[in-house]
Amino acid sequence: MKPYVRLCGALLLSGGAVLAVARPAAAQTCGCATYRVVNKVVYDQVPVTTWRLEYETVMEEQQVTSLRPEWIEEQRERRYTVAKPVTETATREERYVVRRPVYETEYREESYDKVSYVTETQTRQERYLVQRPVVETQMREQQYTVRRAVQETVMQDQAVTAYQPVTSYHTQYVDQGQFVTALQPTTPVVRNRLWCVPGGYQVDPATGQTAYYRGGLRWVPTQGPTVLRPVTTYMPNVVAQQVATTSYQPVTMTQQVPVTVNRLVDEVVTQQVPVTVQRMETTEEVREVP
Repeated sequence: MKPYVRLCGALLLSGGAVLAVARPAAAQTCGCATYRVVNKVVYDQVPVTTWRLEYETVMEEQQVTSLRPEWIEEQRERRYTVAKPVTETATREERYVVRRPVYETEYREESYDKVSYVTETQTRQERYLVQRPVVETQMREQQYTVRRAVQETVMQDQAVTAYQPVTSYHTQYVDQGQFVTALQPTTPVVRNRLWCVPGGYQVDPATGQTAYYRGGLRWVPTQGPTVLRPVTTYMPNVVAQQVATTSYQPVTMTQQVPVTVNRLVDEVVTQQVPVTVQRMETTEEVREVP
């Protein structure tokens, strides 16, 4: 027997994948239109773990031969017509009154005293001593010490550190687990839905008394259908592996190494050095002093 739902509007069943659409059927005794449930498939958005390729850009240096344009400067003569303005000057005669000052020169006599000086020059002889520098070059012996480098080869003991490879093994635990997707049922949600309820006696939950209720539309708590949802979980798988590790141990060895030693030897060198000597020579001169 098909379930009938008496609703005055469209009824939507939540809970995932079932959508109920009410369609009118034959009228019942309650005085409302009768509807029946039509199942439709509704798709929900579910997070799914997938794998994708990730591309990485690697820069590789290559020699590329390219052509580039070379610009050459070239001069060309181009003639074009330009309209230039021509300015013409026209003159006209205008008359206006100008007041010009007139200067007159008058002479008058003034007397004043003027003193004139007469300059006479007399000279006398004056004798004075002048010291003039005289430069002479003399040869002088000069001794100086020169440090000359002498190279000697000496055998010297030198400690050399060499590294020898040593391989050791240790256990390493690696997780080789994977993701597993399983269908898990979800608990249906209880919601109040509008149902057409026939008349009868019912107990009032607030007062606890039995009363008669007429038939009609009422909100009735209804549990939705159970929906299976895919759930992805990670299943660990720990595997023990033997990993080889190579280390280098230092070993100290002594060997004879030729070493070049530089030492300085003092040597006295004598040479003739020209020395410039300057002396002052006194001379007497005569000059005319005004």
